[in-house]
Amino acid sequence: MTIQIFVDNSGYHLLNMGDVAMLQAALTRLRRLWPQADVHIITIAPERLARYCPQAQPLSTSGRLPWLYPWNILGASHRLLPSSTHQYLRDFETYVRMTKPDLARRWVNFRLSQRGKDLKEMHDFLDLLLGADLVIATGGGFITDAFESRGVTILETLRTGKSGGAVTAMLGQGLGPVTTPGLKKMLKRTVSTLDFISLREGRAGVQFLSEFDVADSRVMVTGDDAIELAYQATPEELGNAMGINVRIASYSGVSATDTDIIGHSVIEASINHDAPLISVPIAMNPTGSDDNQSFQKLAGTLPDGHGEGIDSPEEVLKQVGRCRIVITGSYHAGVFALSQGISVVGLAKSAYYHDKFLGLAEQFGIGCHVIDLNDQNFSGKLAAAIDRAWVEAPQVRTQLLEAAVRQIKLGQTAYNRLHSLVTQSH
Repeated sequence: MTIQIFVDNSGYHLLNMGDVAMLQAALTRLRRLWPQADVHIITIAPERLARYCPQAQPLSTSGRLPWLYPWNILGASHRLLPSSTHQYLRDFETYVRMTKPDLARRWVNFRLSQRGKDLKEMHDFLDLLLGADLVIATGGGFITDAFESRGVTILETLRTGKSGGAVTAMLGQGLGPVTTPGLKKMLKRTVSTLDFISLREGRAGVQFLSEFDVADSRVMVTGDDAIELAYQATPEELGNAMGINVRIASYSGVSATDTDIIGHSVIEASINHDAPLISVPIAMNPTGSDDNQSFQKLAGTLPDGHGEGIDSPEEVLKQVGRCRIVITGSYHAGVFALSQGISVVGLAKSAYYHDKFLGLAEQFGIGCHVIDLNDQNFSGKLAAAIDRAWVEAPQVRTQLLEAAVRQIKLGQTAYNRLHSLVTQSH
């Protein structure tokens, strides 16, 4: 029997090379376990998916949209009730979709067909979701306030797959912080029903799950799934460059003023250590977060320093391999560097990024210095951390590579555990 695998993920545009690397790593591990599996991955960029994950089939996000339309089940009847009841009614619709998907599907099909709606994509989506043997969400940090809508949607998809009879799992996850009522409510309804959860860090994630009554037996701390891909690209020797990434985005909290201060410290350090400064781009969305644009704002035009033309995890990893240290506001630039034995200075301002970098530092145990950009003296502390990372780089390289190998083995164990769960379900 051919195993059917349904994959949700953290980056439907496939414009973030950290998201892409986690997806590639997950697909490689799944293929090792089920070489003949049919794997469908949700995306809005099928041409990029074909490039990055040629062995997978694209599944458009547009099939899920009509399924999740509000009032698909209750229809206009909600207008007969006070507006104060509407949230409860919406919650009821969600509950029915997640726990009685076949019944909800028949009713939604009846109602929308009466209105002449084309529901082929919705039925294609539900056929794959409800017919899957395994439904997973690959690595990411989307269970947090900044990405509430995506987190809610993915959690509902996993719970619906569970009702269809699939084994369900979230893999390589970074969780929290979560304060929004909607995401908290969905977590309470869904996360404890998952068969398995692997975490990319244990500092915050384990406690987070305990607050939602997830059994310890279903949780494993493995490190980031992309570590394996990065480790395979490790150069024979340390490079001589300083890699730089500054993430300017609402969820990072980093401002233009912060960038100016960071730029001054980094450029001065590159001069002091006679090191070329090069961009390590992860996010490449010209209408959103674009790390190359951030680099240009920080460093201006430097010879051989830009990251233009880099548009794959492999190319980013090669750029990282040129470095002796990496100074980064992007979590995955840090993952890529540490996994190749390269020291990191992590730049954190929001609670979201503090959790990311402190968790990453704990996973590797050495060689990751986290700078709080809220500190009034962060420029001085940043300069000191850069100098320290530069000096210690050769001494910590072996320990960093050993930490990467340890996490790779844990990640492979987690996927083997997933294989056992699917086998037992049959």
